[in-house]
Amino acid sequence: QIADGGEYLIVAEEYNKAAGPYNTGKYYAAEDVEIANEKISIQTENASVFTLEAGDVAGQYYIKDQMGYYLKWASGNSVERSDAKYAWTVTTTGIVSVGDTSRKLQYNSGQPRFACYSSTQKAITLYVDESTLVELADPELSFEGDATINVNWEDIATFTAPTLNNPHDVTVTYSSSDTDVATVNSTTGEIEFVGDGTTVITATSTKTAEFKSGSAQYTLVVTGAPVDYDFTTVAELNALAAENSGDVTGTLTNAIVSFVPGANDAIIKDASGSILYHKNDHGLKQGLTFSGETNVTVTLYYGVCEITAIDAEFTGEETVVAPEVVAIADIAANYTTWQGAYVKVENLEVDSVDGKNVYVKNGDGTYLVYSNPGNATCVSGDIITVVGTVTKYSNSPQIKVWSTDGITITQEHQKAKHAITFSQPEEGGTFTVSANGAQISSGAELDEDTVVTLSATAAEGFTFGGWSVSGATVSGNTETATFTVGTADVTIAAVFVSNDLTSEE
Repeated sequence: QIADGGEYLIVAEEYNKAAGPYNTGKYYAAEDVEIANEKISIQTENASVFTLEAGDVAGQYYIKDQMGYYLKWASGNSVERSDAKYAWTVTTTGIVSVGDTSRKLQYNSGQPRFACYSSTQKAITLYVDESTLVELADPELSFEGDATINVNWEDIATFTAPTLNNPHDVTVTYSSSDTDVATVNSTTGEIEFVGDGTTVITATSTKTAEFKSGSAQYTLVVTGAPVDYDFTTVAELNALAAENSGDVTGTLTNAIVSFVPGANDAIIKDASGSILYHKNDHGLKQGLTFSGETNVTVTLYYGVCEITAIDAEFTGEETVVAPEVVAIADIAANYTTWQGAYVKVENLEVDSVDGKNVYVKNGDGTYLVYSNPGNATCVSGDIITVVGTVTKYSNSPQIKVWSTDGITITQEHQKAKHAITFSQPEEGGTFTVSANGAQISSGAELDEDTVVTLSATAAEGFTFGGWSVSGATVSGNTETATFTVGTADVTIAAVFVSNDLTSEE
């Protein structure tokens, strides 16, 4: 069946005839074609190679090999011919198999292939005379020297690839079995070393009209190659995590577990920087150390560079590691340097407090200290020392405090004092003023935010009528009431009302 026309192609019995397209049970007479030789060749490993093609002579189709020889056919589901030991099975793409027994080409409607000449015949076999075989010669390829060559990386500059013996000057292609060890120029055979390991270098020639395919090979064993690590410092680990999550391989030198805030978190530090190791039940203890090659999984979590797995055995004794002392301005200006670090920052003035968020002054701005255990107890104006780790939350830098003692108030806010003055009424009753658990006298000075307690006692014939307080707001206007010292002096008076409806102080 011709692929473009959907018609059948018949090869005539005679070498010099080719039938036209199949049509309604008949085939047209073949055109005479001139050929130089009635013999054709067959494809086997040791014989010459030809490719079939579909051709056209004066509008008629035929099959020929690259020598221009036409193939003869024999019909029947089972054909035995003593003078034709070899057979070709043919499709439109050429020869697909060769054997010592007849192999039929089965017709399958709708597929573009050469088929039989009638609806009752389901197979066609194309034969070649055994006497036409042309034996192919061995190309005799070989490499000079040892079959296995050991190469140390120190010697690659002086390495010379073995010479290929190619006595018949056939075309060869070079290849390497492991390009992670060495690559080879496919034309020249020149070697380029890549890394440690073993690879086989092969020179291969393809089959030609004179020579069968051939090959020669030698083995390279390469040692001592420098390792191209992904990282050699913790700072480089941070950079890798910032770029992309995944597994990386490298080395660490004198890496120490500087801080272990919990069973699922630890800080690993070397001379270049620090990084958070986050893994459930990691088992690390503060003070343990590691040096050597390791595989690490890095990730970026809400802007935080993290390790989520590390293949390293940290050794030593658990010891206390002091945090690094650093100024808040340095952390704010150099987050990349200080990210992940276990730090101590002293003499921080609290600007404001909002639950767990403590904003400390940093020049004209503020920097966030996050109290992870709970709401902070410091207040605006306090001077504090903070111990925690430099991190981010949603890409916003902060110092994260991991324990209740991570924020220490070193100096409480210096509050302004205000005078509290009062005098007892001439009649109707008396009252007392107390603060900080003790009764105070008129004229005493109290700090801002001090809670003051008032207590009135009415005399016989009088009823308490309320408080008169300047500079503060009284909470409750009963015999016992409180107010908080604000930003001004306070004057206090008690009002007593006579039971006979006359009021007196």
